[in-house]
Amino acid sequence: YKRQDLIPAAYIPGKETRGHKEMVRQRVFLVRTRTRVKNRIHVLLDRLHIPLPSVTDLFGKRGTDYLKKLKVPGVDGEILREDLKLLEALNELIQEAEGEIRKLLGKDRRVELLLTLPGVGPILAVVIALEIDEIERFLNSGKLAAYAGLVPSTYSSGGKVFHGKLLPMCNKWLRWALMEAAWLAIRQSPYCRAYYEARKRHKGSHTGAVALARRLSEIISV
Repeated sequence: YKRQDLIPAAYIPGKETRGHKEMVRQRVFLVRTRTRVKNRIHVLLDRLHIPLPSVTDLFGKRGTDYLKKLKVPGVDGEILREDLKLLEALNELIQEAEGEIRKLLGKDRRVELLLTLPGVGPILAVVIALEIDEIERFLNSGKLAAYAGLVPSTYSSGGKVFHGKLLPMCNKWLRWALMEAAWLAIRQSPYCRAYYEARKRHKGSHTGAVALARRLSEIISV
């Protein structure tokens, strides 16, 4: 089978690329953890009916100063103090991780090209570049979209073809990055907004965002 080219070769990224991937995934993990801590603080404040300050970002400098000065008694006060310390530590770790990422991949040509796409910022550009690695390994845009899990599963029955949920076996990091970029692009680009609205009208917001993420993957593969 191998001699007749019936078994596709597995792609293994280089050691350096694998190391960079783990570094970026660690940063994503830290950001998700920070979001969970912020949500915990919001839940605690809501439960205690503590009014929020008039600030645009509760966890910015003014908002954090307000939270630190709150006199919350008992266990709840201790939880709030510990969560604020944890949030501070996570912010420092995220800044360090982003500094390392910029140092290693800031001049990467793939990242520079990806930054021209609407919705794609520095971190998402790095994630997409590393997860794709060599764009030449995808024969066409459909292959890349399938790799990212942005196409529906299909099955046949009684001579008919049915479409199901998105492909479960995929690169989940790439799908996450392209979906994040799609949601941001809706707000940043008139073209992306129109593309999303046209599909949302018939199949809902999530399907519209998936279609836009797939469109971004098509642009990347060109």
